[in-house]
Amino acid sequence: MNYIQEQFLPYKESLELKKLGFNEECFFIRIKEDPFNLYNCSDYEDFPENKDKEIGTPLYQQAFDWFLEKHDLNGWVDCNKEENWIWTINFVKYGDYIQSDDHIEDLENLPEFYNTKKEAQLACIQQLIKLVKEKQ
Repeated sequence: MNYIQEQFLPYKESLELKKLGFNEECFFIRIKEDPFNLYNCSDYEDFPENKDKEIGTPLYQQAFDWFLEKHDLNGWVDCNKEENWIWTINFVKYGDYIQSDDHIEDLENLPEFYNTKKEAQLACIQQLIKLVKEKQ
């Protein structure tokens, strides 16, 4: 996977976002039959018969922005002084937050710290998806 591809959510999380109502314009899409490749939206318009198979694939930042705008959940990652990455989710309406290194029951099966920023971002997106599903 190259640097550009790493900036976009994986197929599974893109599909989960779509199920939650994410319908924003994206630079790339993925299709169900080929979930690991990114397709340029403008190139793929030549195949309208596959529209129902398309999954918009947002940038990580685009997904974080969507959760904030649509669900008042502000997620981000940060590096501590031991160079471990953690994620934080702020519940904007309530002024409360959770972090990956919190010792609460809901987070027991998750790592406290992550080795890379990308790992922490993905874990944060997965937790945001879980929180929104629980609200529905």
